[in-house]
Amino acid sequence: MDSLTGGWQAIEQLLARHDLVLVRPSGLWLLAALPLVWLLARQLRRGGWSRWRRLALVTIRSLLVVALALALGEPQRLQRRQSPALGVVGDWSQSVGPAGRRRLLRFARRTWAGGASGRQVIVAAGQRPRLVAGPRGGSPERLEGLEAAGHSDLAAALYLAAAHLPAGARRQLVLLSDGGQTRGDAVAAAAALQRAGITVHAVYLPPLRDGARLEQLEVPATVAAGDDFTAAAVYSCPAGRPARLAWRADGRRLQRRRARCGRQPTRAEISTSLGEPGWHLLCARLEQPEDAVPANNRSCRRVFVRARPRVLLVSRDPGANPLARILEAARWRLQRLPPQRLPTDPAAIAGYQLLVLDDIELGALDARQARALSWFVSSGGGGLLVAAGRAALPLAGPEQLPIEPLLPVEFKPIKKKEKIPAAVVFVLDRSSSMARGGKFGLLLRITLDSLARLPPTAQVAVVFFDDFPEVVVPLTEARHRDKIAKALRAQRAGGGTSIYPALEAAHRQLRRSAARLRHVILLSDGQSISLFAHHGHIVEAIARDDITVSAIALGDDADREEMKRIAGRGGGRFYAVDTLDQVPAIFSAETERLTESARLELPLRAVPSRLTPLLAGLDFSGAPPLAGMLSGRERPTAEVLLTGSVKQRPLLTRWHYGLGKVTLWSSDVHDQWGGSWTQWPQFADFWGRLAADCRRRGPAAGLRLSWELLGRRLLVSVEVPALGGESPPPRLLLNGPDGRERTLGLERLADRLYRGQLELEQDGAYGLQADWSWRRVEFRTFGSCELRGEEEFAAARRPGRRLVEAVARAGGGRLDPQPAALLADSLAPHPLRRPLWPGLVVTALLLLLGEVLLRRL
Repeated sequence: MDSLTGGWQAIEQLLARHDLVLVRPSGLWLLAALPLVWLLARQLRRGGWSRWRRLALVTIRSLLVVALALALGEPQRLQRRQSPALGVVGDWSQSVGPAGRRRLLRFARRTWAGGASGRQVIVAAGQRPRLVAGPRGGSPERLEGLEAAGHSDLAAALYLAAAHLPAGARRQLVLLSDGGQTRGDAVAAAAALQRAGITVHAVYLPPLRDGARLEQLEVPATVAAGDDFTAAAVYSCPAGRPARLAWRADGRRLQRRRARCGRQPTRAEISTSLGEPGWHLLCARLEQPEDAVPANNRSCRRVFVRARPRVLLVSRDPGANPLARILEAARWRLQRLPPQRLPTDPAAIAGYQLLVLDDIELGALDARQARALSWFVSSGGGGLLVAAGRAALPLAGPEQLPIEPLLPVEFKPIKKKEKIPAAVVFVLDRSSSMARGGKFGLLLRITLDSLARLPPTAQVAVVFFDDFPEVVVPLTEARHRDKIAKALRAQRAGGGTSIYPALEAAHRQLRRSAARLRHVILLSDGQSISLFAHHGHIVEAIARDDITVSAIALGDDADREEMKRIAGRGGGRFYAVDTLDQVPAIFSAETERLTESARLELPLRAVPSRLTPLLAGLDFSGAPPLAGMLSGRERPTAEVLLTGSVKQRPLLTRWHYGLGKVTLWSSDVHDQWGGSWTQWPQFADFWGRLAADCRRRGPAAGLRLSWELLGRRLLVSVEVPALGGESPPPRLLLNGPDGRERTLGLERLADRLYRGQLELEQDGAYGLQADWSWRRVEFRTFGSCELRGEEEFAAARRPGRRLVEAVARAGGGRLDPQPAALLADSLAPHPLRRPLWPGLVVTALLLLLGEVLLRRL
């Protein structure tokens, strides 16, 4: 191995004495084929060749191998002469800190003072590269007069400096930067220059410390005139340096307060309102000294202020209506209609933000009117405020009315005029434990009292059980109270306890009933010998037939877990009582739930059921009592805000229905039930809050506007509602940072979908407005986006020292060289290299031709 190393060194010294160098020395391994050429020469003797022809042929082949080996090594001849040229490229952007700029100035001054005249260049890298000094004049001092740029295009600056270096000289560039490029590719530029014979060195400059940054600005695209709205700014800033967050609207200062800085992003909100209808500009700015990229501390959004909201009041007496006075006092644009003129066309109500139905006959609304209201709320995002007074009683009927699916409360009680209001079976324990203390006799009296409260047409049955069940009273009408009482008084207690056979007997009785509501009331004070684990299928069969089971566990000896399991699977309620004194109230509540009316006409008060900002500050204890309300049950996703003090039924309920909201007041506003509430001092405040909470706050019904920014390209999509019929395409207006409006062309992609795109020229906030008309009804929606220049994200994307190191590697130069070393290297003899391998290839071809001719002779 040592001999091989010595051989290579000898070859290098021999080549160096003749100013030669091999670019690929590994090509000389082809010389190992020479012994093979000489061995093949022995075969020439057998062919009858003369000695001189064999010697000539072996010599030609040997020279051919040598020529090819040298050609593969790519030999070059060195020609030395003095021809230095040096260029300095300095990063003069906002992200370079004061220490970095001072180092850049010192470096430029020393290289300029020690270099060869006319062969030096200084270029400042920024948004656009600038020639600070060059062959035609200038000096490094001009750097101090330049304003630091937001952008940093290092690649363009390298190319500009290389273009001003004289050709034929030994050209070197040195890049001084913090690695915070926002445009171009400095690494690719350094590699390209290295291939062109220009060496690129790199010096790392310290950047500013990580500074403040406004991450996100959350602002609604559109608000109503006079309405307060909330805007939020999400920002981050390093602790230890004071920072302030300032808000401005149309250049007017709104607020400036101290920012909370730390490791995690902070969210700050402001509540404000804007002026007259039209486009407005809302901006937030984070102020912190010595920030790396001040441009990313500011963000703006355009907000369109709509005219006052429009509301349609539908009432039997729209003229003298307290709700009308409240809405007009709030400066809403109010229109009044009687119920018979409620539109059936969705387009006729699409322009309203709120519909108010005040104590009208909701059951009289036909299917077309109900569909229009449903579209207005679910697809249009509108608000529906309903006051359901006495006129809405048909909602409690058995038939499904068109308006019912829209309401958050379901009115499902049995009307008193029905032939069979309900069917109930009492399953009662008569085991020996019930005989103690006169419990059984008391239970019989309680049962008879409960039966007396049932409507005469209700069906009733009584099943007693001990070890075995007995149907004492088969299913019969409650009017036959004497027969039922006679059968009950004949009963005596005794025996064990077995619940499930008794439940099975009750199931057989109720299956014969045509009543819509069927219920079982189970009472026991002992431990059942039949258990749910083996007989649970009986309860499940009862539940499958839409029959409910409630269970009462009497005393400490009752199997409460078993009874609770029966009630849970039976869809009823479970009660645990200590004495029979508590049973009458339970029997009464259970039977009333089956036969109650939807109308509660008795004094009751509004009781808040939960804490909510909507009702904060309202004193309902000081409100007069209501004279009545409609009784119903809230739907699963509804939110009950107020309940009646009697039976705790929902009085004020709201829910989201599609894109909109429905709020239901289960009484009237100014009629027989709620007339006294008009004297409540907070009456106007209460109804004003309900209207403001329920109304649509977003864009117009059904018109969808979405957008996406890809670089500087804005892609916009507009989807029109499915209303049927032919209609013109939507129109899209773009309000730019300069306040000028332009129309953006849209192309149709699908049945209701349109799309357009535009290259944005200016950084800043843009407002989007989509207009569409259908049957002379105008639809309009708004949006807002912001094009933040690339310099605003420089701090987040800065690779720092890694990029500077990559530039030095790609350019074939050194990292952090000293000015003196660069000057000495640039003034050293410059070896110009002339490749010799083309001549060697031609020589090898000529030798190959000579061999062919020699073999032919």
